[in-house]
This record gives sequence, structure tokens and C-alpha cells, in this order.
Amino acid sequence: MNQIRVDLLLKQNRPADAEKALEGLLKSRPDDPDVWYLVAETRGLSGNIIGLHQARAEYFALVGDYRQAIQQLDFAKRRAGSNFPLSSRIDARQREMMDQEQMVKDMMR
Repeated sequence: MNQIRVDLLLKQNRPADAEKALEGLLKSRPDDPDVWYLVAETRGLSGNIIGLHQARAEYFALVGDYRQAIQQLDFAKRRAGSNFPLSSRIDARQREMMDQEQMVKDMMR
């Protein structure tokens, strides 16, 4: 139901409202790459470029492309600039993704 609402809001050119509605969908499906893809697109449409890169990072991590995920967080960090709390959160998530990438590499050996 939530995804239908999001689609409707996007068709009505209300990306900021769609972004808010997506929060509920993320809570119920946090590991769904399709949801993160939609979040990234919606954040981009609403002008939330840092959020766009963060959502893309989550999408890429969920589909196993950790290099691209880490790069997206680099883009987000650059945009965050002097916002120290936000930069710190992005940096922490980036370290988590690097650790996840290493775990996957270790498992493949």
C-alpha cells in the first residue's frame, strides 16, 4: 500500500511528500534493494543530493557492489562538507561497508 502511495505522489510531482512516505516502506523492507533504488530516485527528485548518494550506497551494498557503494558515500561526504555530525555518520557507514566488503572477500577465499 505504501509503495502505491509513493508512486502516486511521484506522479503528482510531489517528491518531498513521496520521500516522507518512503520512510515507512524502508522500515518494513530495509533490505530490499528495489526500495532503496526508489528512495534514491525520490531523494534526487526532491533535491536531497546527499540523501540520494546515501540511498544509492545502500542499494549498491545490497546488490553486492561495495566499491560503488563506498564511492557513493564519498560523494555524499564531499557534499556534507562542514556538517560534522552528518559527515561522521556517513564516514561510520562507509567503514561498515568496507568491513562488509572485506568479510565477503574473506569468505570467497
